[in-house]
Amino acid sequence: MVGSELARRHASLVLDAGAVALTSSGCRRIATPAFPVTTRHSRNARALLRCKALLVLQGGVYTRSVAMQLRCLNWAGHWIDASSELRHRHNAAILVDPINDRSIMDAHCRGVLSYAGGNCTVSLLLLAIGGLVCYGLTSCMFATTMQAASGAGAPCLATLAMEMRAAAALPLHAMVCGGASGSRCTVACSVTPWVDIESRAPGVSREEQKGATEAAKILGRESSVRLSSLCTRVGVVRCHSQSLFVALRRKATLGGLADAIQSHSRWVLLVRNSRQPTMAALTPAAASGSRAVVVGRLRAHGVRQATLFTVGDQLLWGAVTPVARMLLRTLRTHYRNAGQG
Repeated sequence: MVGSELARRHASLVLDAGAVALTSSGCRRIATPAFPVTTRHSRNARALLRCKALLVLQGGVYTRSVAMQLRCLNWAGHWIDASSELRHRHNAAILVDPINDRSIMDAHCRGVLSYAGGNCTVSLLLLAIGGLVCYGLTSCMFATTMQAASGAGAPCLATLAMEMRAAAALPLHAMVCGGASGSRCTVACSVTPWVDIESRAPGVSREEQKGATEAAKILGRESSVRLSSLCTRVGVVRCHSQSLFVALRRKATLGGLADAIQSHSRWVLLVRNSRQPTMAALTPAAASGSRAVVVGRLRAHGVRQATLFTVGDQLLWGAVTPVARMLLRTLRTHYRNAGQG
């Protein structure tokens, strides 16, 4: 899915012959001439040694195998990965550039060669409230997530589609009483109250643990912002929704919070907290296919607490967009250095 979205969104991307995107269906040259890499070479590390950059969308198992082989062969190219495999390694940077652009630039200057897209839920959350974090307005936050089926991969989407078709074929009373196919749906018409496997912390899923640890790495050691979450999955195709409770470091007006959220990034769309604009823009259907991270239902509770609701397309800022932007940055640097040489 992520590879298909990359091809659709960046079909016009013109890169040099040493840039290759590795998707679940094999190698895709997003570009030019006669670089002799085909699908059958995607697991042959030696065939990839000539690449200056690899954009990898094949999952963690592929990364564990091929990235290690390439580094053992002294490959000095940039490995840009959409999977979670590299996120917590000390020699890799997580990509959410509207939030941690300075950290990414510092890593690039230090010679870091491995980059990973962030967890989709964490990236969308930080984009939504980046202004509150970067302007020092919040000390901690709690998120209740409603994550899309696509976040669990193609098999979960297939289950969703199958269950929706089965539910649609039933009479209304049968669907209400028995569920699709005579049993309870697992994805459609349902909420999954536990995402991913159990973590080592009692009662905490790995998805919830990832939220805290990845947010800390993205924001940097100097940040004292704490994130906790309760993660669920719902029968939505593309968009993650999150309800946030934010504790503030200091007194702030509702207008001040709104200005901080809206002014921090051009990718954030703040919706006025009234019924008509909320129903028009703050839904998965409205946000699907858009790079805008939509924020609304902003309310102050006293002078040191606030709540809000946010929706964003997890296949874009949650997956494709950060890694594609990093690939462009890497190649611009290469072209600039080549021109100076």
